Amino acid sequence: MASIVFLILAIVLWSRTSEATSRGGLFEASAIDKHEQWMARFHRVYSDDSEKTRRFEIFKKNLEFVESFNMKPNITYKLGVNEFSDLTDEEFRTRYMGLVAPEDLTGISTSASFRYESVSETGESMDWRQEGAVTSVKNQGRCVPQNDEEALLKAASQQPISVAIDGSGLAFMHYKGGIFGGENCSTKQNHAVTIVGYGTSEEGVKYWLLKNSWGESWGENGFMRIMRDVEAPEGMCGLAQVAFYPLA
Repeated sequence: MASIVFLILAIVLWSRTSEATSRGGLFEASAIDKHEQWMARFHRVYSDDSEKTRRFEIFKKNLEFVESFNMKPNITYKLGVNEFSDLTDEEFRTRYMGLVAPEDLTGISTSASFRYESVSETGESMDWRQEGAVTSVKNQGRCVPQNDEEALLKAASQQPISVAIDGSGLAFMHYKGGIFGGENCSTKQNHAVTIVGYGTSEEGVKYWLLKNSWGESWGENGFMRIMRDVEAPEGMCGLAQVAFYPLA
């Protein structure tokens, strides 16, 4: 009897091991195909086979992260491979996280008058892309009151706003669409974006609409929706800490 039980357990274990090995092999083959397709899409050419192999391993790791994340239940956004997917997190930070924000934010002056303090009606949504005001924003001006999403909303209802955020991490790097929930992001600003609107999803999730500078393969054609009115006064990924509105 004991030998029969042992035999059954051995068969079950072998079956599971074989299944796992098979899944791993299928993922490897799929990753190779997807990497080739990705290279063709983004016109990526490597210096030699060694570099291609190294970049494939990075791509495969990022692909696995993306696919695993997208299988999670109750998430408000999706990830996807993009032109950065053969870079490590460290390489991505070095190349694209160029903003150096003040370490001591208490030194930022808020004594100047806030132009939009008296705004009382902000509306349910705003999209400055539809008003033709997005590409014309080039210069920074006065500060929006720090750590105040209500003040930020007033300002964003009147014009696009420049903000500093934490744009690091694999989730931010591979954001594809939906309302970003800020998994693993901090309040340490290292990237500059522009708030060009805001709104509320059909599910009732409030968001900011951000314009990024990483090309149209990233996010929603270069834009991101990120959660608004969060518990942290600094805002999601620290976007309410350092905000400026350009002066006419």
